[in-house]
Amino acid sequence: MQFWGPILVTLLAAIWAILCFPGPIMLSFIGTVYSKDPHLGVAVAVVADGISESVGFLVARRLGRERVVKWLGDKPWFEWLEKQIEQRGAYGVFAIRMMPFFPNSLATYAFGLTSLRFWPYIIASVLGSIPNLALYVGGTAGIVHLVRYGLGTEISMYTAGGVLVVTVILLMSLQAVLRRYGVLPLKSR
Repeated sequence: MQFWGPILVTLLAAIWAILCFPGPIMLSFIGTVYSKDPHLGVAVAVVADGISESVGFLVARRLGRERVVKWLGDKPWFEWLEKQIEQRGAYGVFAIRMMPFFPNSLATYAFGLTSLRFWPYIIASVLGSIPNLALYVGGTAGIVHLVRYGLGTEISMYTAGGVLVVTVILLMSLQAVLRRYGVLPLKSR
């Protein structure tokens, strides 16, 4: 089962994302399952994400714009996403994947409607997804580890708090930079 476990979890996570179920739930599951080896959990999440991003992109290309626009066209972020990809190409995909709390499963289908070629899309998409995947899976693994073993000698509360503060500051800084350069819309007032 040790060999098949990661393969089965990867397939389950890929299907979950293809069906557009909430990603944080599956990523928390992966972090829990691989709490003793979070690096393997992140690897499983990255591979599953790459599979789902590939399938969603290709399905949207095959289904055609009309069907996907019926599904996503009334979403306010859809028009914004189209504009970003038109202006920035694969860099836009990378920046959008870096944003936490963005509906990535749905965006995957929207990316399939753009003029982007597959390989630049998938490379930018996977690389942009890694920080969020690592944050969810590693964060959950850390919480499970703390619950199971307490603080112990491996991690201190100061270290955990510092990592959390630095992560939040980095994500907020990235968001501010992306807004400044027009990759993100300005905040509504």
